[in-house]
Amino acid sequence: MILYNIPRIQTRKATWITHFHISQEIMKRKKMGLRSLIDELTEQYMRDRDQSTIVFPEVYISKGEGSAGNDECVNDQTCCITVVTENDSNSISQLDTIKKRVIPKLLAILVKGFLEFKDIEIQCQQDNELVVKVGMSEHCKSGEFWANLQNACVAIFELIDWERSRPGSVYDISFSYGVDSAWNFFVESLRSTTDDIGRNIRRKHLLVVADSLSVSGQFHGLSSQGLKQQRTRLSISSPFSEACFSRPAQSFINAAKQSSVDNLCGTVDAMAWGKEPFAGTSGPFKIMYSGKAHEPIASVNVYDFLQNPEVRDANSNGGTISEQQDFRSARVGLWDNIIDMRTCLQNMLQKYKLNEYVTELDKSDVIEALRFHPRGHEKIGAGIRDIKIGHHPSHPGTRCFILIRDDDSTEDFSYRKCVQGAADSISPQLGSYAEKILRYRAV
Repeated sequence: MILYNIPRIQTRKATWITHFHISQEIMKRKKMGLRSLIDELTEQYMRDRDQSTIVFPEVYISKGEGSAGNDECVNDQTCCITVVTENDSNSISQLDTIKKRVIPKLLAILVKGFLEFKDIEIQCQQDNELVVKVGMSEHCKSGEFWANLQNACVAIFELIDWERSRPGSVYDISFSYGVDSAWNFFVESLRSTTDDIGRNIRRKHLLVVADSLSVSGQFHGLSSQGLKQQRTRLSISSPFSEACFSRPAQSFINAAKQSSVDNLCGTVDAMAWGKEPFAGTSGPFKIMYSGKAHEPIASVNVYDFLQNPEVRDANSNGGTISEQQDFRSARVGLWDNIIDMRTCLQNMLQKYKLNEYVTELDKSDVIEALRFHPRGHEKIGAGIRDIKIGHHPSHPGTRCFILIRDDDSTEDFSYRKCVQGAADSISPQLGSYAEKILRYRAV
């Protein structure tokens, strides 16, 4: 045990004392005395300290006399030895020792004895909180992983915050906590994923997906195996739908062996065979050929479009979109143009070699993007003669655009600030949303 000792006087000894309790019965059996044991430990520590390349603090090992509130130290069945280290004013060296020596050894320790666990990884969350991620091996049966993990943590059960700990798969959550918990976890995970990619999907559509995966009474994952298990539970034969999510040849061979029949009730398999699928709340529809040649829509200059956005009083499904509504639903087109602008500039940085000049066509796109830079006029200066790809001296590992002005001076600029400025020019709400999303996507 490790106890805190309140110092009564100024001392060089540390305030934390480590107590080692040794069985008297074992000491008598080994014919060992407490004083000889202390001397041997002290001698061994000093020998290892002198031979080590790491600076270890001085240690005081003595017989424990008991402490306030600690009745175990005066137990007749055990002998107590206390270990106190000397206070070291050079705490930075101790932290460096822990960082360079202790922590790597702790991370390199193999966790053995549990065939169900494949690996254990220590991760750092966004709030700088450390969590332990345990991976499942092929020796663990599906649905039993969380229970096996809890049984393995019995010795440290009280040290784990189980309110914030959970399985990582929907199936394990359903097996351990029920289908309702798995349903809620799936909906929130799907909503978070669609928000991260900038897609505004109505919640009721997400609920339809979750309900369809749990209609059998068990929650199945959104995967080829999960969809197959769902159809098996509902006694639905759909070999063509299964072939879309797995190997078609093997799916058709298995269906032929089992004499399976597909009634083409799904959207994918119905459209593949020319039937009218029923999708959502709408009626049947047909895909018809108009007989006219395909005429591509004239391209729109993304920069002109961003400079003159027309989004007020926009209509959606016959209704007017007010400013109080979620701006993402009203400005999906604008957000797509922001993404196109970012992708275009990113591709330029990767397409050209270092110190290579961009073409005139790409040069005009870069100049248009530079207008959204918060210091665009300052960057342009006397005028732009050429643009090339280079490195900023402070960030040699990343590429950026280098402007060659008419007066032979050079200036670099970050395309990320151009993308952020384009979003800010539309609305503050879209700017803050872009800053939040693009920060995690390394714009």
